[in-house]
Amino acid sequence: YCMSAAYIETIISRMKSEPEISEDVKSLPGYFWETVPESMALLLTTLRKEYGSINGYLESRHIEPSLIGQLESALLISTSSKG
Repeated sequence: YCMSAAYIETIISRMKSEPEISEDVKSLPGYFWETVPESMALLLTTLRKEYGSINGYLESRHIEPSLIGQLESALLISTSSKG
């Protein structure tokens, strides 16, 4: 998440140049786009509080379990050490 900070300005510029993006999104304040660790921590805490887990949130949005598994495989890094 934090690694995207180096690219966020380019992403925002590209997004704002797209005609199909609503003006409401384009006019969001700069802090909305910040990629600081505290923002992700707040998001994850809120999702866990309201849905029990990230998977709980995704399931509430009717995301297929197989897609959740694919997302986990593609996006998560295991923190368990083998050995």
